[in-house]
Amino acid sequence: MRLAMLMTHYRSPIDWTEKRLIDAHNKLYRWSWFVHEGLNVDTLTQEMWLTPPPPELIAGLENDLNFSEVSLEIDKFCSRGFSNSDNAIAVGRALFFLGFGDPIFLARRLNDQFRELEVKYQPEIDKLIADRAAAKIAKDFGKADGIRASLVEAGVEIKDVPGGVEWSLTPSFDAAKLAEAGNV
Repeated sequence: MRLAMLMTHYRSPIDWTEKRLIDAHNKLYRWSWFVHEGLNVDTLTQEMWLTPPPPELIAGLENDLNFSEVSLEIDKFCSRGFSNSDNAIAVGRALFFLGFGDPIFLARRLNDQFRELEVKYQPEIDKLIADRAAAKIAKDFGKADGIRASLVEAGVEIKDVPGGVEWSLTPSFDAAKLAEAGNV
């Protein structure tokens, strides 16, 4: 909820829609997972987050509390690749500075929530994957490709492997788009 509130400028009414909360959850998951994947989590201590983040990551706060600017800067740091542990530390420090707590703990907790979502939506996703397989057997490749595209659009990563399909949710998972995927 903190991120959903920060994503709204203080002069605007807070957007409490489910979509805004999901967007905030996904964004926080992506940022936390970036930190988690970019560092050796076994060697981290909470004290490392106490150092202030780089000024460019939080400069937007000095500009009329412009959190969208801060968000864009964090996104830029995250898009620079997982191999740079300095970027992962910088993003982790920004998350801690913004009040989200230990980003490694947060990434683990959000990951657990994603696993719960996978369990919740597994029947729906499995049905769509079965429909896709049936369309391929019937040589209706347009329909099969449409189902795959809809799943990917909904934030479901699809991997064709020998003997079937593996899937997982991505940080951009959107349950509303998944419901629309059933209409393909």
